[in-house]
Amino acid sequence: EVAAACPAKVCLLLGKDGMPFEASQVEVACRLLGCEAQRLAGSHHFHMDPDTSEGVVQAIVEFIN
Repeated sequence: EVAAACPAKVCLLLGKDGMPFEASQVEVACRLLGCEAQRLAGSHHFHMDPDTSEGVVQAIVEFIN
C-alpha cells in the first residue's frame, strides 16, 4: 500500500459546506492515508475565510502538538 510506505502523519480537514464528499469517500481516503477526518465549519475555502480560518489554524496546531 502506497500510504504505508510514507510514515508521515496526515491531517484531513474538510469544510462542512465544502466539496460534497460522500461519507464513504472520506472513509476510503482515511483508510488509505491512515488518518481520521475532521469536518470544520466553513466552505471549500474555509482556510482563507476570516470567519472560519481560526478554527482551521486551531485544528492544525492541535494535530501538530
